Amino acid sequence: ITLFGLLMLGIGHSNAQTSNQMGAIPSLLFSQEINQAWGASMALSSQMLLTEDLVDGQEFPKKVRNINFLAVVSYDRSPKLKFDFGFLFRKMDPFDGVQAYELRPWQQATIQFYMGKYRLRNRLRIEERFFTSELESTELDMRLRYRLSLDFPLSGERLDKGEFYINGSLEALSKLDQEDVIGNWENRCYFGIGHLFSTGNRLELGPEMRYKRSVNGLNTTITYWRMVWVHALDLGRNAQK
Repeated sequence: ITLFGLLMLGIGHSNAQTSNQMGAIPSLLFSQEINQAWGASMALSSQMLLTEDLVDGQEFPKKVRNINFLAVVSYDRSPKLKFDFGFLFRKMDPFDGVQAYELRPWQQATIQFYMGKYRLRNRLRIEERFFTSELESTELDMRLRYRLSLDFPLSGERLDKGEFYINGSLEALSKLDQEDVIGNWENRCYFGIGHLFSTGNRLELGPEMRYKRSVNGLNTTITYWRMVWVHALDLGRNAQK
């Protein structure tokens, strides 16, 4: 899959009607390096819709869509190959009065290449999503995700503390248990700017557009403003002091 091909997916045209909303995704992530090969991280995040829309009589209201907790274990097989194993717990529509949850274990492999100061990453992820609520029985939804991303420092050949960087990505997602895996895709396009602080922490901000085709002919486009704070832990060193 080429960068150009994914971009065409991201801005693909459709004859169906499309809802458009704006939102925000604040995230707080804690990362811990265990050794040279293994690492772990935990994250809290939420998806919030800040605008509303009305399309063909269907309302798309402002709301907090979910609150998420994520735990990940990472393994660097080599400088070019990395594996991650994660588990996401999601409280869906937390303020709508309905008890609905998603449990999502996932596995992913990332292959990365360096071209001077530019890092190109190919990520393939498989998700097993279990949906449960007080109104419906548990359902399993398998999803495949492919993401192509590029990041680089704005100055110098490598990212040093106190410097800014650019991070952009294109991603295609599809459910594996649907009849038309190719036709009913979702894709995301992200462009962010970040800063690596002297403490090793990072702050990254940027817009992400999510476009989803629907089987009922009503597509959705949501543009989120992503805000990510990554706090680098050093528990091993603190324990030795």
